Amino acid sequence: MSVHYFTVGDPISFKGRSGVIDYYDGGTAVIKLLNCETIAITHIDLADAYRNGEVSLTRRSQYNPCHIRLDDDQAKNVILYEKYCIELSKEARPCGKGVRERVIALVAKEFDDPNPPSIAKIHRVYKKWIENGKNMVHVLFGNQRCRRSVISDEVYSLMDEIIAAHYFKPSRPTAKRAYREFKKAYKERQYISNCPSLSTFERRIKTSDRLECIRQRYGENAAREEARTATSKTKLSRALELVSMDAAHFNCGLKNMFGFYVGMPSIYFVMDDYSRVILGYGIHVGKHSESTACMVHTLRYAISKKNDPLYPFYGLPATIIVDQGAAYVSENAIRFFSGLQVNFAKTATRMGWGKPMIERFIRTARTGFFSDLEGYLGKLDKRFQSSETIKKAAVHTVSEFRQMFSEFIVDYHNTPHSGLNGRTPAEVWAESVKSFPPSLPEDMPYTQLMRGVCYDKKLKHVTGITIDYQTFNSDKLQRLYHELEPSMKPGVRSEIKVTTYHDPLDASAISVVNPRTNELIEVPNIIADEAKGMSFAELRSKRKAMITAQEAPVMDGGVREQYSKTQRRKGPDVPLDDFDNPIDLDLILASPSKPIASVKSGFEIRTLTDDEDDDYVVTVD
Repeated sequence: MSVHYFTVGDPISFKGRSGVIDYYDGGTAVIKLLNCETIAITHIDLADAYRNGEVSLTRRSQYNPCHIRLDDDQAKNVILYEKYCIELSKEARPCGKGVRERVIALVAKEFDDPNPPSIAKIHRVYKKWIENGKNMVHVLFGNQRCRRSVISDEVYSLMDEIIAAHYFKPSRPTAKRAYREFKKAYKERQYISNCPSLSTFERRIKTSDRLECIRQRYGENAAREEARTATSKTKLSRALELVSMDAAHFNCGLKNMFGFYVGMPSIYFVMDDYSRVILGYGIHVGKHSESTACMVHTLRYAISKKNDPLYPFYGLPATIIVDQGAAYVSENAIRFFSGLQVNFAKTATRMGWGKPMIERFIRTARTGFFSDLEGYLGKLDKRFQSSETIKKAAVHTVSEFRQMFSEFIVDYHNTPHSGLNGRTPAEVWAESVKSFPPSLPEDMPYTQLMRGVCYDKKLKHVTGITIDYQTFNSDKLQRLYHELEPSMKPGVRSEIKVTTYHDPLDASAISVVNPRTNELIEVPNIIADEAKGMSFAELRSKRKAMITAQEAPVMDGGVREQYSKTQRRKGPDVPLDDFDNPIDLDLILASPSKPIASVKSGFEIRTLTDDEDDDYVVTVD
């Protein structure tokens, strides 16, 4: 190797230690290590060390650290000056007398440069080229001019105080409003120089920490969302290793079997993050809200085996991840998770990226199913309100919606997934469960008793318990009544209340707590065949719905058929006036304890009984 190969500034590795050639002249080289230690060595010894492998060049990669975009003229300029510096670096003494002049003349002639650089300029450029790892782009265009500010540090400190006190506020004041406060403070301190302008104040705001500004003005949730970063990917090795759960609300109205509006769907999903299959889902129709009962129902259904060959997905997960919504952190929810004996992980509130798989599926459901669903008004956005109301836009019944959504889920399971390298979720699941078969809780029937909504209800003799217009009774429940009834006389009824648990999505049965043993008793619906697989909302929607005055047909005499005034929202639909002999309704309502006979035979007024839910009932003989 030539002893003149090394140049000043070359990064090298000397016996496993990194450094640079700090001096190379007069037969001696000086190596400066990263720990600032210097080693002097002759050119001959350095060449021998190179041949023996004790010294190696570690050339820095030639890249643009500032990512500077160059036009054609700038690119030509970079190439030209690189040629000057490369030719100069080949010289044994680049800065020797007459060397730079000779190199400048040689390169200028080769490139036909009409304005070659001066000796002083080429010396400065060469020195910076060595210092910057031989990156000519950074030497010529990387250093930005930085003007020294004429504003003192004391004034900047005052700006920072005003920004923190009057701009970083949840009310989100404008920069102009905060600037007015700054001008007042500046005037009070009686500075001699002119007050900095509004644009200077705004530039100072922009130099503040962005995330801190968002945190103070928009809240912790917004700052956390802005600060999120994906630095790693979740690695799963089998199905049911990690299961995520979430609920989504959809801006779509549904009707009952009579054609009347009943509410909007909220759907609870349970997803296996490894295979992307939907282990189970539950549809709640009504107001948009999340409840523990619906969550428990959906998770219990997801774990259980289904009687559907198209839905072979079930099993107890190792870990369940949810957010910190009220439905997932309530006492009943924690009790249910504890009964399953699974790991329970929570993400922070409003941190959907903590469970990205299920959040992505919900977006797929919106774009792949709801966007083509007639009556869907898009994701709710308060900035853009549709002129069409949810009730008017409602097209499909609850049963139709359930059928269509079920078909969508089956299609999803059998559609190639980009996150699974083109395989379908069903294929990945089937492949995984061959090696890792899913398991079920030892006492699965017990989980059926762990329903979510807890109420104290009256236990009645003979009739049992009534919840949301549904009656639940059994011989075992009546035996419990007689055990709790303190009176030993026939016909004497005490008020007995028991704790009940019911699932809004399953009206077939409820759970009742025996107050003496604290055991759960399952009590079926007295219309068990009709209630099987039905929710309370669906059964309630089958009740004869009230219609508005505008929708009701007009009978002879001007009375609208099947329509009662809003003051009498419940009870039988009968005319409140007989055309020949009108009833004085005000007199009836003013005297609830006094029986009043109608002037027309056939009508009877009586007070409310325990089994009825209106102030008065009008019956017809």
